[in-house]
Amino acid sequence: MQELEHSNGEVAEEQRLPGSLQPDEVQAHDEALETLYYTIWHQSIIGKDTVSAVQVLIERLRDDSAQDKDELLLLLAYIARGNSYMDSQQHLAYGGAEQERRELTERVVHEGDCVQIIYEAVREGVEVYLDLLKHGEAAIRMCAAYTLACFKEYAAAIIPVLHVYIAAEEDELARSSMLLSLGALSAEYDLASQQLLLEVLKGEGSDLVKLAAALALARLDRHDTPPEAIRVLVDTLVEAGPVADLYLELPWTDTCIVDDVSHAFYDLGPRAASTAIPMLIEAFSAATSHSLLRIVDVLLHLAFNGERINTDITAPTLTSEQRLVLNTIANSNSAWVINIINKGKVLNKRQAA
Repeated sequence: MQELEHSNGEVAEEQRLPGSLQPDEVQAHDEALETLYYTIWHQSIIGKDTVSAVQVLIERLRDDSAQDKDELLLLLAYIARGNSYMDSQQHLAYGGAEQERRELTERVVHEGDCVQIIYEAVREGVEVYLDLLKHGEAAIRMCAAYTLACFKEYAAAIIPVLHVYIAAEEDELARSSMLLSLGALSAEYDLASQQLLLEVLKGEGSDLVKLAAALALARLDRHDTPPEAIRVLVDTLVEAGPVADLYLELPWTDTCIVDDVSHAFYDLGPRAASTAIPMLIEAFSAATSHSLLRIVDVLLHLAFNGERINTDITAPTLTSEQRLVLNTIANSNSAWVINIINKGKVLNKRQAA
């Protein structure tokens, strides 16, 4: 791997570490990997040095003796997704002085061009990432699927390979990652992928695998997400259970299982939303107070198409679906418990003050 030393905003040096490590070298190896992440990812060094680093990382993936291929795959995926220093500086465009705004604009244009060049450098490794789908280590197969999802323009070549490996994969994390990759790469008209995902959903897989298939279907077919997929998402929202901790091991996790499932509901089209709403209302009887807060939020989002509810709204202007949702929330004691508790805490603090 490469250890990239950063000085005064530039990548100063690339130093190759040995492919295999002795026990007393583990700490140095971990520190080098951390430096690599910090330099390329957190600081997002943009330019020819990053392109060179990407090329070296891809070569490392080809090396059978290389360590931490799963970590290198993730780093390449992060680079390909284009997160950069300019993303964290966007707020300057709104509150900074005119000179700062001009400088930021110039930087955004420059970095935009560089990000595309770097993305293309990462894309050069697609064949390598595909080959790693059959690697002996499940973690590497899992991360290879995640990295491949960056390259939708190569979907026609990647998807058939994913179909093959999904059918043969026995590790639930690796298989779940492949399913999520399939959902990210496939288009709405990809009936073969839809059918594969539905078969997995109805099969004998683990809860995590079925959740991954449901999330992939919701992303792939958001207007007509099958009821079976919506049912899995609703059940997960009500009670994630042991699958929640396992889900965090996937590279796809944004925050937590509840947030990611909620976002899947937010993206549903109107027809799928009409299927989801009765299931979510039914879930009120089984959900905990904490789960109900999220379910209430999802219900309101679906019933009102994600629009802010006007305080001047009147009953005659509500649809029957909106009226049902509001009545369900209003008549549920459990849905109000957390708010009552929080209000009590606020009042107590004010009184104490």
